[in-house]
Amino acid sequence: LIILADRYYTGEGARQDRTRAAELYEQSCDGGQMRGCSSLGLMLKRGDGIRQDLAQAAILFKRTCEDGRLNDCFILGHMYKQGEGVRKSSVQAVKLFENACRDGNTISCVSLGHMHEFGIGAPKNYIYAQYLYEKACLNDNDRGCKSLERIRKNWWQE
Repeated sequence: LIILADRYYTGEGARQDRTRAAELYEQSCDGGQMRGCSSLGLMLKRGDGIRQDLAQAAILFKRTCEDGRLNDCFILGHMYKQGEGVRKSSVQAVKLFENACRDGNTISCVSLGHMHEFGIGAPKNYIYAQYLYEKACLNDNDRGCKSLERIRKNWWQE
């Protein structure tokens, strides 16, 4: 189902039909395929070919995050940080970013570093933020490298 859903989504090998893609992603999700849940969550979050439903997207991302899909943990963390489809909670965002960063999701490390750098949902801690940015940078994350450069430059100017 996932391959067929992908084809409807992209229009490669089938007439593009985002509504049909969403239906197939939902069927695959109901069948326990987490990539189907993740793809449907993204479509719901963006309102991509279907009606936007941030609350339902958050439910799907919680499920896929708990299943170990680290990028979905990052997305869910951002949703908590912004209050999109869930009650806004910087503390919950920090928890999600921490777990995903620990398991290797570098964009979560950058977001967690930001939270610590500015004291959002976590204690302000420049040294830990720098560590997180460096961890991301060493794993080829450009945002991590730029954040590391910025924090080092700003730190010395204070």
